[in-house]
Amino acid sequence: MLKFHHTGIACRDIEKCVAQYRAHFGSSIFSESNTIFDPEQNANLKLITLSDGTSVEFISGEMVEGLIKKGRDIYHVCYESNAFEEDVNNFISNGAMPISAAKPAVLFHNRLVQFFMTSYGIVELLEFNNET
Repeated sequence: MLKFHHTGIACRDIEKCVAQYRAHFGSSIFSESNTIFDPEQNANLKLITLSDGTSVEFISGEMVEGLIKKGRDIYHVCYESNAFEEDVNNFISNGAMPISAAKPAVLFHNRLVQFFMTSYGIVELLEFNNET
C-alpha cells in the first residue's frame, strides 16, 4: 500500500526558502530537520512537517539546478511504500521510467528511495519505516 509522504521543492538556497516558509507557516510547523548533505543524492535537504502531518522537503544542489533554471520549483511527490520492491516493480510494469536506482536516503535514516518519471511528473517511492 502506498501512502502520501511529502512534496519535494527545488530551491537555490534552502535557508532562504525555509525562512520564508517559516514566516508563512510558523505557527503550524510541528518539526524541522537539520539541513543535511546526502552524497547519494548529491543534494542538500531539509524536511519540515506541519502539525497536520503534511511534509515538505526542500532540495538544493546539482540535481535540481536544471529545474530551477526552467522556473520549476515543485520537484516531486513522495509516497511511502510498505511493499517497496513490489511497488517498484508495479511502477515499472505500468510504464513508469526509473530515473535512479534504489538507494539509501540519509534524510530518511537510510531507508531506500527510488525516483520515477511518470506521465504526471516525478514520483519518489520511500521504503516504509519498520521502526515506528
